[in-house]
Amino acid sequence: MKKIFSKMLGVIISVVLLSDIATSSVFAFNQEAEMNKEVQVIAVIEVSDPISGEVSTFEEILPKSALQTNDIIRSGETFHSVKAEIDLGKYITPRSSSDKEENYDGVIISSGITYTQSGNKFKSTKLYGDIDFPNSMYYATNRHYNCRDTSMNVWNCCKNKNLKCPTSNSWSLNTGCSQYETISSDIPPFVRYEAKIGITDMTSYRNVSVTCKLDFT
Repeated sequence: MKKIFSKMLGVIISVVLLSDIATSSVFAFNQEAEMNKEVQVIAVIEVSDPISGEVSTFEEILPKSALQTNDIIRSGETFHSVKAEIDLGKYITPRSSSDKEENYDGVIISSGITYTQSGNKFKSTKLYGDIDFPNSMYYATNRHYNCRDTSMNVWNCCKNKNLKCPTSNSWSLNTGCSQYETISSDIPPFVRYEAKIGITDMTSYRNVSVTCKLDFT
């Protein structure tokens, strides 16, 4: 009986050891996968026409060039700046008004996030947005933004009492985030910048929003 018990015990120990090795291998694999987590930049564009009532939404995965990486700050830590930038003319069908044709070509709207990465953790430092016109015939009003940083702080210039909505076409916000965080794709950091874009001497205009969000795959 003692010999049989010893053999059985040996089998049990072997199984436990193999199980531990397998578990360690899976853990190491998952940890390596987490460390190699890639970031995608997703742009969401929404254009609404108050005259027709039509609302168009576009979602695009931006090319790798949208992820601009500077030199390594220190070992294991890198600096990134990502931006969703659109030419509004590509998302609007021109409409004639009296003797003028509505044209939004060259109207550039962007929103972006600056962050640092250490392993599989992230820390956003700045959120920003910009509207650029090709000439003085265009204008922007009703500008406002809402965003979420890597610490899950939500910034909304229409709701946060300590914030003011932009009075110019460009704005930026320093988040003050001091710690690196593990980010889920279910609750990604994002910046949404929206405004009313119009053309001088024309009654028609568009309400436009551009969102830049990070997707961790």
